[in-house]
Amino acid sequence: MKFSALKANDAHQLSEMIKEGDWMVLFYSEGCYHCDMMKPEWNKVYQKFPKNMNIAQVERDCIPELKFNPEIMGYPTIKMYNNNNEIAEFDEDRTYNKMMDFAKKHRNTIDRAISKKISRKVSKKMNEKLQENNKKSKKAKKSKKAKKSKKAKKSSKEKKSKKKMKKMINSSVEQHLKKMVHSSKKKRNHNTNHNINNNNNDHNIN
Repeated sequence: MKFSALKANDAHQLSEMIKEGDWMVLFYSEGCYHCDMMKPEWNKVYQKFPKNMNIAQVERDCIPELKFNPEIMGYPTIKMYNNNNEIAEFDEDRTYNKMMDFAKKHRNTIDRAISKKISRKVSKKMNEKLQENNKKSKKAKKSKKAKKSKKAKKSSKEKKSKKKMKKMINSSVEQHLKKMVHSSKKKRNHNTNHNINNNNNDHNIN
């Protein structure tokens, strides 16, 4: 924004506007030799000043009407303001390049805008990363749970299989033992009968 304060109402308006953003302000006096000498260079600065910064020029008679009460020791005086606070006073050669460098050196608005933009981007990326990590975490938990469930099922199946096998072995052993006992009894009975027959034969001979 470009602004010229030539009367009291202008000064009151500038007093409100200067509360926000970066402002480079020239305080000058009509008829001042040094002001007239720097006028061509200042006019170039005024015309080509960055659009995202503010520039104002205040005539000497309006200064008492300014609410921010600038301290002026002589004319011309150039000061830099940020949100109504004076942050620097120009004290170099009054050339276009020097004055532009002074304004850019002490600007804060652009830096804050860039900072906010970067901050938003970083915040967005962090949120995306967080969401991605949460998804991965949920997926991993789900996979882990599925594996655990599968393992538990497998383990249960193996236990059942082992139990069944053990039962079969026990049953087989039991059957085998029964056969052996039965065979042994049969053998004993056979031997007993044989002995009885032999004894009977002996008695018959006698």
